[in-house]
Amino acid sequence: MKIFKIRRLVFWIGAYALIMSCTPAIGASDVWALYGWGPNGWSSGIDQIARKVRTLRGVGAVHVTDYRNTQQVYEQMLASHNALTCIGYSCGGNACLAIGNSLAHNGRTIHIIMLQPSVWCGRYPTTANMTTVQDTWSYGSLWLGAYQPEGPPAGYTTFIERREPHGAADTDPQYQRDAIAATAVAADPSRQQWYQRYLQRSAPFVDRQDATVIWRRE
Repeated sequence: MKIFKIRRLVFWIGAYALIMSCTPAIGASDVWALYGWGPNGWSSGIDQIARKVRTLRGVGAVHVTDYRNTQQVYEQMLASHNALTCIGYSCGGNACLAIGNSLAHNGRTIHIIMLQPSVWCGRYPTTANMTTVQDTWSYGSLWLGAYQPEGPPAGYTTFIERREPHGAADTDPQYQRDAIAATAVAADPSRQQWYQRYLQRSAPFVDRQDATVIWRRE
């Protein structure tokens, strides 16, 4: 009898493991990472970010594509049953905003994470369906990476100034850490306090807009 109970327990443990391995994580966040303008090789940092994001707890599928594929990404997001996160470098950041604007009409929420979105790639406002908007930007980019969207307040909006040239923004370790940290919080909100401490330690200039505006210089 004891052996029978042990075998039954082993059976159910094995069945549970099989089900979990074949089923997307409940509450997972699917991520789309968008290259910037030019050949995709110019945005190699997006590939690096995507590889690191795939290892985060709570992240489901990760897609990497050109910033011009906004219709394709929009349709994929509508078909997803998970939370949505869009990471974009340069024009890819502007494309994330454009997609987020379109999703507002379907009642879908989204996390927007941008690395130096450009003033030359379209001006799209924030919308109320954007749970998170993070923009790491630089005046030192000759406006190529200095776009700061306006519009109705998103759920949690953070502007981080890091004075790196535009061409290095996607591969810069601090820019990458900003994107990965925000993605980690989107996938697992329990990391929010850790994220706050990360910004306090690492960001030289933060403008946060979530009912109040906080300016800080170090």
